[in-house]
Amino acid sequence: PGGRLLYAVCTFTAAETDDVVSGFLAAHPQFRLENLHESTSPHLHDMLTGTGALRTFPHRHDDMDAFFAARFIKA
Repeated sequence: PGGRLLYAVCTFTAAETDDVVSGFLAAHPQFRLENLHESTSPHLHDMLTGTGALRTFPHRHDDMDAFFAARFIKA
């Protein structure tokens, strides 16, 4: 309990990001998605999704690679 799990990939496709998160949460109800808005600097918030996962796009974030990260907390 209280442990954290980070899922990170270098893509922004739904099949490898949001769909994986949804599938993981459905299969593992003892985990919840952590909202990264609560633990990151406000200047990074434009890189966070509405659910608090990190998502970067090359055309929006100074030519950064596409990236996605979601952090889970075990209840």
